[in-house]
Amino acid sequence: MNYFEPQVTLLKETHMDQPDKYFLHVTTMVDQSNYIAMGHDPIPSGLNDEGILPINLKYGIDPNLECLCIATPIVHILEMGPLPSNLIDFAIDVSIDDNLTLTDSSTKPKGKTTVRSSDAKQIERPINS
Repeated sequence: MNYFEPQVTLLKETHMDQPDKYFLHVTTMVDQSNYIAMGHDPIPSGLNDEGILPINLKYGIDPNLECLCIATPIVHILEMGPLPSNLIDFAIDVSIDDNLTLTDSSTKPKGKTTVRSSDAKQIERPINS
């Protein structure tokens, strides 16, 4: 199975009397039709030592779906709540947990995309995840 670099959009929902809420919308194209989004690792409560918020997405195989060799999107929507630091601009690294590929993981790079907290797009309506 091959997958491509995740396409990530950071969205911000502003509330007058509460902290802003953030969402990540991630679409990853794969080359087989039976792969689905399987959640993500817990979202860290703070930045790591490099000043980055790492997000690790998971996918899996749905045995109820036929396996066709066609481009298929896997979509993850993460409700992140308030970001760890509203005072500084920081990176959010979104990567794919590649635990299903049968090849040596050292020769196959994980799909990874970085977005900046300052790039958040304002949304007008709440997102239902």
